[in-house]
Amino acid sequence: MILKTCTYRLICLALALALALSLVACGKKGGFMGVADLLVSVEQMPSPEKDPAGFLRLNMKNTCDALKKRYAESPLAALAGVRADSGAFTLTLADTEERGALTAGLTFDRKAGRISLNAVTGQGAVRLYADPEFFGVSLPEVLGQEYYGFKPADIYEQASGSALGALMEEDTMASLKELEGLLDGVRSAPRISQEEAEKRLDKAFDELLAASDVAVERAAVQYGEQKTDGCMITVDTDGAAVAACWEKIGDIFPGLKAALAGSGADTDSLDSPAVKCRGSFAANGCLISVSLTFTGPDASQTALEANFFTENGETFTFTQKEEAVTLKSRPLTGESGWSHTLTLEKAGESAVLTTTYERGKVSLSLVTPKKSGGLSGDLHVTDSGFSFDNTSVTSDGQTRSDPLTVSFTVGGSVEKPTDTVNIFSLDEAELTALLIKAYTALGHEEIG
Repeated sequence: MILKTCTYRLICLALALALALSLVACGKKGGFMGVADLLVSVEQMPSPEKDPAGFLRLNMKNTCDALKKRYAESPLAALAGVRADSGAFTLTLADTEERGALTAGLTFDRKAGRISLNAVTGQGAVRLYADPEFFGVSLPEVLGQEYYGFKPADIYEQASGSALGALMEEDTMASLKELEGLLDGVRSAPRISQEEAEKRLDKAFDELLAASDVAVERAAVQYGEQKTDGCMITVDTDGAAVAACWEKIGDIFPGLKAALAGSGADTDSLDSPAVKCRGSFAANGCLISVSLTFTGPDASQTALEANFFTENGETFTFTQKEEAVTLKSRPLTGESGWSHTLTLEKAGESAVLTTTYERGKVSLSLVTPKKSGGLSGDLHVTDSGFSFDNTSVTSDGQTRSDPLTVSFTVGGSVEKPTDTVNIFSLDEAELTALLIKAYTALGHEEIG
C-alpha cells in the first residue's frame, strides 16, 4: 500500500508527542499560557518570505521551549532529567495471596558498554548480561551458574557451523541473518556530535523546502481565544522529496533507521512523485498549529493535526480513511501541586488518564468505557536518583495496598561474569548433555 510508510511515520510522531507530554505533564501556575507568555523577540527572526526554512526552524525551537516551560514542574519531568552514565534500578513486589514475591535489579554502565539484569521469583532466578563481546542468560536452578549466550557480532556465521544451528529451522536462520545485518549497521554507523547532527538536520530541512512549493500568507493566528499578527506557511511537496529527507535523517540517527527497517515498514513506497504531501504551519514566534497531510495516487488521505497553547491544552488528531483519533493533553492548576489530563477519543468513546501530584504523592487514574483503575504512591526525586513506594492500586472501584517499591540510584559498576559459554561453540554431545541437564532440573525424572 502506497501510504503504508506515511501512516507508520505519522503514528510514530503522534505516539512520540503523546509520550513527551506524558513524561513532562504538569500545569503552569495560572493555567493557560496566552500571547503574553509565548511571544518571543522577533529581532533575530528570519523573514518567512525570504527564509521560510529558517523561520520555521526558529518557531519550532521556540515551541519546544514554551512547551517545556508549560509542563516543567512535574516530578515526572524531573525523572526524565535524572541522567547518569551508570546506575542501578531495583524493583520489589512483595508476596501476596494472588502472586509470589518478585525482586529485580538492572544495572548499567554506558562507558563500559555493560548491562545486567537479575530477577528472583518463587520459581527461581534469571540473570541476563550483555556487552559488545557477549550476550548471555543464566538460570542457576536449571543450568548452574554459567551464562549461556553468544557474541553479538557474526551471529549467522556462528550459528551456521554449529550443532545448535543444525537444529534450527530455515526461517530462524533467516531471522538471525537479518538481526546480524541490523546490528552490523548500527555498529558501523559513524558517530557524530550533537552540533554536527543539528547542522545536518538543518541542511536536510532546507533541502526539503527547496524542493517544495512554499506559500506564505500574512494572517492573524489564534492562541486559544486570543489573536495576534502572524503568518501561515504552506509547503507542498511529493513523496520523493520527503523520502530523501528521511534518508538523510536516518543517516544522522542510525538507530532510528534500523528501527524502521526492523519494523517491517515499507520504506520504499514513499519514494514516489505520485504521493503528495502538504504541511501547513500557523506561527508567530511559536507554532500555533501544524497540519500534515499525505495523499496517495488513489486520493486516499492520511493526516495529523496539532494545536498548541489553547485554554484546553494541546490537541493532536490523527485521521485515516475518515476515521479520526484525537489525543488531548491538558495541564491544570492545583492548590498544592499540579494535575494533568490526557484524553484519547475514538469513534465516540474516550479514555481518560489523570495524573496528580500533591505533597510528594503521585496518583494516576485511568477511566475507559469498559474498565477503570488507578495507581498511587510516594514519589521522591533527587539528583542522585528516585524512589516510588507505599503504593496502592484501584480496580473498578476496589482499592488494595500493593507493596511495590521502585528505585534508581546513580552510579556503580557492572561486573562481567567469569563463567560464560558460547552456545554455538558446543558440539553435538555437549549440546545433548546440556538439554538433558535442563530437562532433569525442571523436574522430569525420565526422558522420552
